[in-house]
Amino acid sequence: MGFQKKKTRVLVVGAGMAGAGAAMYCSMAMDGKKEDIANVTLIDGAPYPANDVASSAGDSRMYRKMYSDPFYAKMQEFALEKNWRELEAMCGEQLLVANGLLFYGEETGETVEGSVLGAKKTMEELGIPFESFPSGKDIDARWAGVRAGDKPRYEGVFEHTAGHARAAPTCNAMVRVARAHGCEVMYYDGLKHLKKIGNDGFVWEATTERGNVYHAQKVILCLGGWTREFFNRELGLDVNLDIWRVHYTHYEVDKGIAAQGGYPQMFCFRKERDGGNDGGLYYAFSPNATETAPDMIGPGGESNPQIKVGVDFKTLKERDTPQTMAQFDYTPSEDVLAMIDDWVRNNMNGIGRRTSTYVAPYSMTRDPYFLLDCLPGDMKDVVVFAGGSGRAFKFGPLLGECLARLALEQETPIDVSNFRITRETMGLRKIGQPALPQTAKM
Repeated sequence: MGFQKKKTRVLVVGAGMAGAGAAMYCSMAMDGKKEDIANVTLIDGAPYPANDVASSAGDSRMYRKMYSDPFYAKMQEFALEKNWRELEAMCGEQLLVANGLLFYGEETGETVEGSVLGAKKTMEELGIPFESFPSGKDIDARWAGVRAGDKPRYEGVFEHTAGHARAAPTCNAMVRVARAHGCEVMYYDGLKHLKKIGNDGFVWEATTERGNVYHAQKVILCLGGWTREFFNRELGLDVNLDIWRVHYTHYEVDKGIAAQGGYPQMFCFRKERDGGNDGGLYYAFSPNATETAPDMIGPGGESNPQIKVGVDFKTLKERDTPQTMAQFDYTPSEDVLAMIDDWVRNNMNGIGRRTSTYVAPYSMTRDPYFLLDCLPGDMKDVVVFAGGSGRAFKFGPLLGECLARLALEQETPIDVSNFRITRETMGLRKIGQPALPQTAKM
């Protein structure tokens, strides 16, 4: 397709979890409005949603109400009851798989994922059903694939209503629904430039890598790890968003233990080690969460299931906190893989070969909350989501609806004031100037 110049009422950039959700809800809200221009256009530089170099790729993401912060526990309940239920009904596909979640380990204090005791306290306060395991031996007695009994200070809590979301299928489903409601979807069409060209009407001009030009009334930016550098280059703004290199892997596991449900979906909390290079936060999915990692054929011809195992930290090495995505190295670090190997061998039973390794980019804020807001002043027609911090996917369709409502100047379904771009920790500033004053509302 050659160069084209077109108008669209809402331009959504990025077909990951947030962008696909925003396009879906914008399209549903604007469907039926007969216009000679597009109501909603979704663009992405990749050939498909949730591409392999961004944050929404892969098999699965955990969902849970088991948070230390009651805000997120309530937000998850809302998303499950409304947005995920709506999405599954519209696409006719199961996207959530309830298989429970075990939080266990030692007392760490609050981390980026909360803590065992913090989650237990919140569930007690909110009346969320859970099961307690006072010791590591109690955990071992329940799950044959877990080895916690030799850790004297370990305890655990298990949320039965937790599970995993099918990540890439979710993004694909949201794009399909958006298309069904009239959204134009353009792949291989990544955003290159964005500038304001007026004060009324289609005032935002977006130019893509292919040379296509879109004039839009509203723009929704879901750029993940690319957000900060795009702000710097195109909008003259800077904001405190960091990039983390985060590793995950797959391992063969014992077929018999797996068949008995011996490998729970779980999150292990340990205190930091190696001066902070080992952040102590390890997770594992159950075998039913690895759709794209088929059973492995062992040396004797046996078929062995796999589990996904990863860490929720980055090391202190400069390589693991790149300044831009152009500096991001997708090659796994041997020292981090050695940490994961060591954790698996010392905390699980029936583990076989490590079969694959990956590095994913996390877009991180410097507090527990995402960035989901309109830009300030004369940029108010640009809405942004970033800083998912490795825990946003479980809220995906709800975040999409919030973005759509902001773009369409409607009330959001939940209070999003915690996600303001003007909060102090975001450090919003014009390039070369001090941080802008914090305000209560954009």
